[in-house]
Amino acid sequence: MLDNPYLVVALVMGVFLIFFFLKRFIQLGKFERIEKMIHAKHFQKAIPLLKAMNAKNDDNILSHYYLGLCYFNLQNFEWAMPEFKKVIRHPRLGKEVDELEVREKLANIYLHYNQLEEAQKEFLLMAQLDPKNYKNYFEIGMILYKQGYLDPAYTYFQKALERNPKFPDAYYHVGLITYDKKRFNESLSFFSDAVKYDSTLYKARYYMGMIYFANKSYEKSL
Repeated sequence: MLDNPYLVVALVMGVFLIFFFLKRFIQLGKFERIEKMIHAKHFQKAIPLLKAMNAKNDDNILSHYYLGLCYFNLQNFEWAMPEFKKVIRHPRLGKEVDELEVREKLANIYLHYNQLEEAQKEFLLMAQLDPKNYKNYFEIGMILYKQGYLDPAYTYFQKALERNPKFPDAYYHVGLITYDKKRFNESLSFFSDAVKYDSTLYKARYYMGMIYFANKSYEKSL
């Protein structure tokens, strides 16, 4: 039987495939256990298991992602950042791990450390991957607004409103920009829309009061 080279090759391939699928099955079982830990918020218990997996195979995208997720949920952003960076550089990004989810968390870490340019790059990438998501455009607008780039910020707030015409925070910020530019009637309209969709947005009401007061509409101002 072993004199047949085709049969020998088939046997070797069969053994290899059995070994591969068995190893894969065991690995999936470990990840299932870790997923349950993360779901139960037992992050500290999951971390040493994930570290051990990375020590055995540093090329495993899932173990790096879950380790980053544990650190992120524990607000240990300093240690979460390098794990997520490894994930977004991995060739299997988007196949085994949701790219948008990782980039969103990484962008929030950059915001936490006030690394605005790095955060902006992530939100721009997310806007390309998911152009219908208004939140990415709003976050880009906020970064530009904080840096004093009012006109580009206005453009991105408007893009957010194109995708979600009921987004009060975007109305409020375009209201702020037009108010700073002394286009008071325009800003009043934006502030009115802001409180229309969020009646508790007291900051918008304050500016509305200021505009009415400047126009001597004291009753409305009050």
